[in-house]
Amino acid sequence: MITRLQRLWGQSHRALRCRLCWWLTGAVFASIVVIEAIILAPSYVNYERDLLRAANQAGQQAARAALYTAADEPGMAMDSLVSHTMVLGIELHDEQGRTAGQTPTTEPADDDNLRQKRRMGDGNWMEVFWSAEQLDLPWAVSVRLDTRHVPAELTAFVWRISGLVLLITVVVTATTMLVLNWLLLDPLLLFRRRILAAGEDPSHPHRYLLDTSRRDETGDTIRAFNEMLRDSAGHLEQLERLNQELARFPDENTNPVMRIGRDGNLLYANKSSQPIVQCWGVALDTPVPDHIRDLVAIALDQQRVQSFEEPCSQHHFMLHIRPVAEDSVNLYGLDITERKRYENELRHRTWHDELTDLPNRAAFEQRIGQVAGMTDDKRGAAVLMMGLDGFHAINMTAGRDGGDAILRASAQRLQEKLPRQTMLARLTGDVFGVLLINCPVDDAAWVAGIARRLVRAFEKPFALDSVEHKCSLSVGIALCPADGRESDSLLRHSEMAMLRAKAARRSGDGDPVAFFVPELSEHMSRRQRRLNGLRYALQENELVLWYQTQHQASDHQVIGVEALVRWQHPTEGMISPGEFIPLAEETGLIVPLGQWVMRAACAQAAEWQAAGHSVRVAVNLSAQQLLGGGLVDEVRALLQEFRLPPERLELEVTETGVIQNMDHAVQVLNKLADMGVRLAVDDFGTGYSSLAYLKRLPVERVKIDQAFVRELPDSEHDAMLCRAIIGLAHNLGYQVVGEGVETLAQAEWLHREGCDELQGFYFSRPVAASDVLPGTNSPTTKRRIGQMGADGE
Repeated sequence: MITRLQRLWGQSHRALRCRLCWWLTGAVFASIVVIEAIILAPSYVNYERDLLRAANQAGQQAARAALYTAADEPGMAMDSLVSHTMVLGIELHDEQGRTAGQTPTTEPADDDNLRQKRRMGDGNWMEVFWSAEQLDLPWAVSVRLDTRHVPAELTAFVWRISGLVLLITVVVTATTMLVLNWLLLDPLLLFRRRILAAGEDPSHPHRYLLDTSRRDETGDTIRAFNEMLRDSAGHLEQLERLNQELARFPDENTNPVMRIGRDGNLLYANKSSQPIVQCWGVALDTPVPDHIRDLVAIALDQQRVQSFEEPCSQHHFMLHIRPVAEDSVNLYGLDITERKRYENELRHRTWHDELTDLPNRAAFEQRIGQVAGMTDDKRGAAVLMMGLDGFHAINMTAGRDGGDAILRASAQRLQEKLPRQTMLARLTGDVFGVLLINCPVDDAAWVAGIARRLVRAFEKPFALDSVEHKCSLSVGIALCPADGRESDSLLRHSEMAMLRAKAARRSGDGDPVAFFVPELSEHMSRRQRRLNGLRYALQENELVLWYQTQHQASDHQVIGVEALVRWQHPTEGMISPGEFIPLAEETGLIVPLGQWVMRAACAQAAEWQAAGHSVRVAVNLSAQQLLGGGLVDEVRALLQEFRLPPERLELEVTETGVIQNMDHAVQVLNKLADMGVRLAVDDFGTGYSSLAYLKRLPVERVKIDQAFVRELPDSEHDAMLCRAIIGLAHNLGYQVVGEGVETLAQAEWLHREGCDELQGFYFSRPVAASDVLPGTNSPTTKRRIGQMGADGE
């Protein structure tokens, strides 16, 4: 019994504390009150009307009874009515208008609205009018009736109704509370307890499943909750597996993962973090470096990821500090060593030459601009531009790999000879640049001394595959601020000076070191115009071939001609080869120019052969043609195209061109000799004149340079040299051609000393093909014909 009471008290206590129950009960209570009020209002009116109607009937009955018995003398009856009944006043409507008691004030009217009549009497009385027919009397009656008992009756009625309403309300409310407690509150509280318990114990959702036997909305909600718990159980199992995998993830991750506390102590580090940990020199529960602690504090204060790069010994990492709690961060790393290496390599390639690893032209120009801006009246700078002379031939003979090796070796030699605080750069193919800073403004000799030191560094040949290659250096110098303060002008002026030095070296008696002078600008402009004109001449066939005859020394019979190129300029007239051949050699145009000469010479030889003149045509080969590729195929194709016997073509090579790459030259010349092409050494005596190379060449003739013939027969020295050359050549089985013969005495002396062939102005100057007349033997006729041509070869 006590247990039941306790349980009932507990349920009642819970119901009293249930906010939802109070809201629902209040709603029920208010609804009942409203309903009862709606019912009570008309009941109250009807009850009042019934009370007034009963008073009216009682008064009417009393008046009828009293007045009927005293029809002749109604006065006493009227007084009796006023004294003993609820009639307060009465008035008979007859001829006398007799009254008793209080006099009615209401106009006689047959009106049934008794409530309105009562209100006219302030609630204590009401005045009514009864007709004669209603009373069955001979007169009508107006009466004031006492209604003081009506308010008390109405009040009693209201209290009775209110008590009944209250009783109904309490019963309904209590019933509602109990029903709500049983149907809603208890299941809801149980549902709430299970939800809270499941939230506190998320690892075991199955423990908090509820009974699902109910078939109402509460049961539907419980079943949905149970289904949610079952789904949560499945998700928890999956999450458990994922957590187990994630627990192993940091250690198995190939990227660094660390955790650092707000105090800067290292809380965790996986295996991949060891390079960083070792670089920082830290261990678990020890502080990380200061700059890392600062970034950790910023990340925690701003709650934003902080990213930065961290170099560690041989590695480079991109680190991201990500806040994960109020007092700790996770540090995720990515090894970007290869990316940084690539970026550094790309940056290095942007500013450095790939072959020599020297700064490139862009870096050189930038540095010149920086240094030039810091020069003053006392300390200046100098820009040296250096070109390798003979490198083009080496590159063609030794190949690209050999040329690259020479360039690397050249860079090393230059670097070894340069003082400190200098910048060495590779500007283009075989051109290097040097920037000297803090140079004495008024001491050009100091700069020239460094330049000559660099020139001397190239006096020793380069050894490449046991073959020596000689390469010299020409240096052009521009001074800052004297020759300019802009990198562009300083480079341009130093290049002009370098080209002047190259030209001086080719002349054989010039200085390989040249300073820029203002006159060089006009000279370089003329040179560039001449170069452009030469290119145009090759394209538009402005070049022509002239020929100088070659004669037997014994009878002066014409046995061949030498093809000499001339430039027929449309405005300047005939231009001597001395003006454009060196320019062509310097710029590489000598190769297409030589190809044009050989083709034109073969075409002319074929034409003479068709006319019945069996004349040999000699063509000069440049070193670049000889040492380049494709010469043998080119000659073979021309001979086949023009159906020219190979013995009608003679190719002349110089000692200097052959010696640049002896093995390659011998290989090419042997192939040409096997084809039947005749070969000769031109300008013999001015080069190396070495038996070591001469005996290896498959040539038929050597040509004594005109420098040794010019002073014959008066010069004892030249005579001795010519005898030695003739004897040497004959001993090797070669014929000898004397060049530059201008007098009969020279011709006779050379013939007497054993020279086989002669060539020179004594016989003929270079003339057009139509004026060669190879069948004419008279030197006098030849001299006449030669006067029609241009002077010089």
